[in-house]
Amino acid sequence: MTKKHASLINIGRCLELSSAPSNVGGKSKKLDDMCLDWEKNRNVTIEGDGTIDGAGMAWWEEKGALRPTLVGPIFVDGLVLHGIKLINSAFWTVHPLFCNDVSITDVDINAPSDSPNTDGIDPDSCTNVYIARCKISVGDDCIAIKSGRDAAARRIGKPTQNVLVEDMAFGQCHGLTIGSEMSGGVQNVTIRNSVSTNSKRGYPLIRIKTRQGRGSYVRDVTFSNITADFATYLMRVDMFYPPQPARGKYPIISDITVKDITLQRAFGVWLFECLDTAPCRNFHLEGNSVTTFDKGFYGKNVYGTATNNEPAIELNPMQGSMQMQLDEELEKAARKE
Repeated sequence: MTKKHASLINIGRCLELSSAPSNVGGKSKKLDDMCLDWEKNRNVTIEGDGTIDGAGMAWWEEKGALRPTLVGPIFVDGLVLHGIKLINSAFWTVHPLFCNDVSITDVDINAPSDSPNTDGIDPDSCTNVYIARCKISVGDDCIAIKSGRDAAARRIGKPTQNVLVEDMAFGQCHGLTIGSEMSGGVQNVTIRNSVSTNSKRGYPLIRIKTRQGRGSYVRDVTFSNITADFATYLMRVDMFYPPQPARGKYPIISDITVKDITLQRAFGVWLFECLDTAPCRNFHLEGNSVTTFDKGFYGKNVYGTATNNEPAIELNPMQGSMQMQLDEELEKAARKE
């Protein structure tokens, strides 16, 4: 049954959730169980100037346990989060799943830098997502755009698409990420006009991560006009997250634009680790700058163009005959599953 016009408004105090893991059911609960959830609703709004405290401290020591997300709406059409503060999630903080028409604005998300898996905002198999003017400082990815994993997500076939993230303030976190769960597909995503400060050491500013067996695609993604003080790399593409035996359903990463990114300090600038069987295609790197760095560019199986970058790099476009051959091989591999 679908509920209509449900809303929770005017959070004006601190709402602290239970810190007792037994209240969430322990190992019998699934990863997508959450503290605040709505399922099959329309027009759900959470707003106000109050704080929702996930009391995650009791959970963080149990890194291998199944932990609840803090705000996890499922199948909601018309979701609005505005003005609230979310702190100390046990797991991912905001995880909309199978939602449409999502607006998350002026939300403050905070968790200690060493708190495990406390992602900020993770749209998952969602369509029409707008995220703006949020402040995020957490122990894992600030933003992680997902669409499920492996065969189950491919059967459902619901991509995350039509996403705009802008005017954000990122603090300590693992960067701006797509994946690694992306088997439903990710397309038409823009992240722009944002600032990253006090970045957590050991992680890239921009990351696309996936692996053999995921299948599906990441395409038509743009990162532009982002400034940051520190990251291990300006961008890393990792298609071995983690390494897997060669098998069918290779993920396809294509039509990625990275433009006007300014980074003060990095260990390396670009790191592209793409599959021999599924190279990264149509990457466009333009007007990006890293002031101080130790290593410049490492690229494996990546094709595209690069102009006006500092330090300068070169990418080669994929030839038409090679692309046709690759498409045939991928189609053949896809039929083997």
